Amino acid sequence: VMVTPAPQDSNCDLCQYVVTIIESYVENNQTIQQIEQQLDQVCNLFGIGPICQQFVQEGIQQIVEYIEADLT
Repeated sequence: VMVTPAPQDSNCDLCQYVVTIIESYVENNQTIQQIEQQLDQVCNLFGIGPICQQFVQEGIQQIVEYIEADLT
């Protein structure tokens, strides 16, 4: 999966960016655990670890369910 630089404008942009990444992982049939592990790396790579990781931990299940529902 190709990862592009994260936007730095606001938390909303960050959320949209993370959701886009999650969507690509879901489309590739990755598990939530795999997605969390990869997003931890992405969050740390861009220096947005704590905020990004909190967003992932609090919302990943709902985000994945929403994406899966939209894909069917």
